[in-house]
Amino acid sequence: ATLNLETAYSALVRTADKTSLSNELNKFETINMGAYTTASYNAYKSAYDSALAVYEKDEPTAEEITLAVQSLKNAYDSLALRGDKTALYAKMQEIKGIDCSLYTPDSVESLNEAYEQAATVFANIDATQTEIDAMISLLTNRKSALVFVADFSSLLTAIQQVQAIDETLYTTATIE
Repeated sequence: ATLNLETAYSALVRTADKTSLSNELNKFETINMGAYTTASYNAYKSAYDSALAVYEKDEPTAEEITLAVQSLKNAYDSLALRGDKTALYAKMQEIKGIDCSLYTPDSVESLNEAYEQAATVFANIDATQTEIDAMISLLTNRKSALVFVADFSSLLTAIQQVQAIDETLYTTATIE
């Protein structure tokens, strides 16, 4: 009987402590889902749901709790903030205000392509700050790469003045 009691005692498994899991689950309630990209939030929500299922078990093992806590921490650390588009909007408005007739068609086309890329990022609710900053930089670079169309009006006026000179009024040496 003593041997059976000792065997039974050594087979006992302590209930796992859920405190760390509870703490990680409570973090979920404090985040603003709208501040994060949809994909990263959904991944976190999925990890939360899985961890909650472990937490709600009557007797989860320590290993299950450890895995759930680690999964939640990883998903939390992977949350990606949505970017602030204020500066991108301002840069796009600045670009829209450019008089394109002053620049060469090729340089305007390059700027327009950049503008379309920026508009796509601007329309993306999940755009990250890195993507937004890249578009601001692209627009800035393309704007500074605009090439003015040459203004030949002054040159044409000067040519007309030279052509109108009465050569008989001047010395041959100065005319040549």
